[in-house]
Amino acid sequence: MPYTRNMCVLYRRILELHRRLPAQPREIGNAYAREEFRLHKDVDIVVRNRFLMEWEKYVMALREQLTSGSLLGTDVDNAKLNEDQREQLRTLEGEIKGQGPSPEGQFSR
Repeated sequence: MPYTRNMCVLYRRILELHRRLPAQPREIGNAYAREEFRLHKDVDIVVRNRFLMEWEKYVMALREQLTSGSLLGTDVDNAKLNEDQREQLRTLEGEIKGQGPSPEGQFSR
């Protein structure tokens, strides 16, 4: 199934919100959104609806954070993540620190 009008409109809204982000998060966010939308281009309707719902939540949360002037992002509850998600989080944390994946997936604060 090709992209629907809803998917295209939502993708444009995401990119418009990303324009209000600093350069590095904007680049990362745009690349991530582009890849996710590309990967979900030909999924079945159930998966597509769930995908659109989750991205709508993202748009609402980001819009709220940008208009309120609060810090961007939300805390991640590791207990709700599956093992693949934990591994991805460790990889991202390691990249942020500039030293590859962190061993326990924890930021040092």
